[in-house]
Amino acid sequence: MTDRLEQDLRRVLRDPQRPPIPPPDIVERVHTGMAQRRTRRRAATVVAAVLAVAAVAVVSAVLTRGARPASAGVVPWLDAPVAPYSPPPPTVSRRPNAAVCRGADLRLAGVDGECATGHTGTFVHMQNTGRSRCTLSGSPQLTGLTGAGARVPIPAERGTFFDSRQRRNSGRPRSTRPSKRD
Repeated sequence: MTDRLEQDLRRVLRDPQRPPIPPPDIVERVHTGMAQRRTRRRAATVVAAVLAVAAVAVVSAVLTRGARPASAGVVPWLDAPVAPYSPPPPTVSRRPNAAVCRGADLRLAGVDGECATGHTGTFVHMQNTGRSRCTLSGSPQLTGLTGAGARVPIPAERGTFFDSRQRRNSGRPRSTRPSKRD
């Protein structure tokens, strides 16, 4: 029996009409695998979507069981023009309940400066050296002395290009406690 099998094998392997099957092309195998994975991914997405819709339907049915509809009939509607917009009145900050600061009660606590992109800002910090709380309001007026000793105003703008908080707070009354830097 083994002789016959051996003869058949020799005949098949030598037969030019039956060439051996070449191994599959690696590129073809990769493309086939990618197509199979893509098909499985699409099927999983469809199953997940169906399950999500079913879950929403079940939860909705459970939550609305025995509930009345929001409206029993027609919802009333008035097709009227909208009233013109009027902005709310501006809020005015009240002066804090403290006396107005006197020059003798204040001392210069420090000056900070900052600059960038052609803009400069100088922050003047004052300290209350008096015995009680006092209120500062407005903006400081800068003056300088000429060589002859005369006072001249120095033009300045409130706030800086970068500091929007300073712009919001400038000009508003501030109350300061004694010996506290503000």
